[in-house]
Amino acid sequence: MYHKYLLQSTVALHPESLGPDTPTAIEQELQSQYLNKVIHGKGLVMLVLGVERVGEGRIFHSDGRVYYDVVWSGLLFCPEPEELLLLNLQSQNKSGMFLSNDCFEDLYVPPGNMEELTRWDGDGWVFHHDEDGDNGSEFESLRKMWVRVYSLEFKTGHEADAGTSRFSVNCRINRECLGMRKWVWEDQGEEKNE
Repeated sequence: MYHKYLLQSTVALHPESLGPDTPTAIEQELQSQYLNKVIHGKGLVMLVLGVERVGEGRIFHSDGRVYYDVVWSGLLFCPEPEELLLLNLQSQNKSGMFLSNDCFEDLYVPPGNMEELTRWDGDGWVFHHDEDGDNGSEFESLRKMWVRVYSLEFKTGHEADAGTSRFSVNCRINRECLGMRKWVWEDQGEEKNE
């Protein structure tokens, strides 16, 4: 789910940032440029771990800043397909369920990735235990649920900053032991508080 990467970037510093604190200024600039941003094909930057290497500075007279080619390490969130996640069901509507964990909110379960007997009842999704639809269990918003990662979708567009993009994680709950966390406890004859 979390991966450490070595990444390359160009960092521009104003002349007042130069001197003994240049390495600190470079790290702070990396934090402001990348923290909580998505790097296309890699994931969401959770943490800038440190600067590994700094190249020679180049001055562009048009703006007076010094540009450094930097190799840095970062911790990124990017779950693998088929990975099992315990997430919060944030909201739901007819187009699917929208989930989050403590660091990321673009997790989604489309209707096609739900159990066959799961239906929208106007207020929320309900898993029916039989074909008649008489006996059902509701998916409750703001509660925890187990999902399996189905696919990752990286998006680029005019809203993304240069070098970054947004991505979403498509999940599924159409396998055994997936769904609301409390259902697992109830199946085992236990009640657990979330």
